[in-house]
Amino acid sequence: MDSPTTQARTMSAVLLTFYLVAAAVLYSATQVDKVDRIRRCLNGHAVSPAANYCEECGAPVAAEL
Repeated sequence: MDSPTTQARTMSAVLLTFYLVAAAVLYSATQVDKVDRIRRCLNGHAVSPAANYCEECGAPVAAEL
């Protein structure tokens, strides 16, 4: 069952997956400024991605354009 060919293919698949994940993380880190801009409330405070209201002043989050 575990022929040398199967072992080589398995090792190749594992390494390929590892490098593809690393490349995806690196690409994502370089593109975050273009895609994930800081959300702000109506008063200009930075707001976390899941918040609907500002943690500092309670103002609603500005609608994204």
